[in-house]
This record gives sequence, structure tokens and C-alpha cells, in this order.
Amino acid sequence: MNRTIIKAPSVVMKEMKSLFIEMTEQNCNLRCKHCYIQFSDKKVKDFIPFDTIKQNLAMMNGDKTEYIHLTGGEPMMHPDFNNILLHCLKYANVVIHTNALNINDKKARFLKKVEDENNLEHEIIFMISIDHYIEKENDAIRGRGSYRKAVHAIQSLVKYEF
Repeated sequence: MNRTIIKAPSVVMKEMKSLFIEMTEQNCNLRCKHCYIQFSDKKVKDFIPFDTIKQNLAMMNGDKTEYIHLTGGEPMMHPDFNNILLHCLKYANVVIHTNALNINDKKARFLKKVEDENNLEHEIIFMISIDHYIEKENDAIRGRGSYRKAVHAIQSLVKYEF
């Protein structure tokens, strides 16, 4: 028996381009059919503390990180979300991975104000979850009304020039 051994190429990471912060593992305002989160019947307060995020970002020490990704569960459910967002914007562009149920005109206006008024060189980017372009199909996966709420959130963000 003749076996060929294939060796994987060696890769050296020269710099960290993206940092992912999972702000909560079990807090979300949806129960999507495909989600990896194992929800319990009880409200779990598993939010990563703001101080922990600040300490870890301080250790980046001038790294050339381009993007900080805020993920969850639903990251916008974090009780210190606004402070975390503002702090992360000091280091890099911030990508919010969200189902957008917490974004309305008021929140979009606030987020734009945060981005504009703090003289930051970084921007807020949104990754909004929609699982199907047909409302009924999307709602079958994510829950009734989730499609319309996500579309409304996108319209609010566009209105405030995101």
C-alpha cells in the first residue's frame, strides 16, 4: 500500500486584523431554529463584564486591528452595550452582528450621533441577520415579525446614513 503524506502549509499570523467579542452566550431576543445557543428556561445573566473588555482591549497595545466584531447571542441586549461600543470605537471599526430587533429610528439616530460626535477615525458597521428574502420563510426560521423588524431597522439605519 502506497500512502502519500500531505503536509499543510505553515502560516504565521503577523498581525490581528479582526477581534471577535462574544458579549453573551445565552441572551437573545429570538429563538432561531438553526442557532447554536442552548437556551434555558431561566434568564441567564452571562454578559461579559465591561471591565473585562476594557482590560483586554488595553492589551492590544497599538496592534493593527481593523475590526472588532461584537457578537452574541444578541450583542445589543448587553446592559453596557452603548459604553462597550464607544470604547471599542477608540481601537478599531466596530462590526455589530445583530438580528436588528433593537434598532429603531431612535437607536439609529443615537448610534449615528455616537459615530459622528466623538471625532473617531473608526466607523460602526452592521451585519444584520435575515435568513430568507421571503418574509414568511424568514419568519418560519427566526420567529413571527422578525423579517419586518429587520427591514425596518435597515430603513432606520439608511435614514441616518449608515
